[in-house]
Amino acid sequence: MSLYALRKLRGGGSEALERWGFRLSLVGMWLAVIGVFTDYWVTVPSGFLLVLVATAFLVAGFVLLGVGWRRVGAVPGWATLVMIGAGVGAIPGMFFVLFHLPNGALLTCHIAWISLGYILWSRRGSLARQPSRVS
Repeated sequence: MSLYALRKLRGGGSEALERWGFRLSLVGMWLAVIGVFTDYWVTVPSGFLLVLVATAFLVAGFVLLGVGWRRVGAVPGWATLVMIGAGVGAIPGMFFVLFHLPNGALLTCHIAWISLGYILWSRRGSLARQPSRVS
């Protein structure tokens, strides 16, 4: 829901980095849903591998969104640094913080979502919006 809310506020994005970040994040989220469902409830062994692939998509999407939003000033600078840091911190988080795949890598992404949620709720939609392309 948060990704959809941000997508709606930004109106499709203003540059390629932002658009690709949304795409990768969306694909990663759907792959994660399918992977978790098949791994935990259907007990298909390949479900876990799907979750690992989803983690790579989510981390790449976060970094691209963070860099794209930093370039256009869509969210405060500290929030973009948290998003970029989520990608950078994914590998150490995976091996040294939780010792668990994929949750260790996604811990920093969860922190980024909390910071973005804070921005959305505290500013009530004051994220920089994409100007309308309709003339």
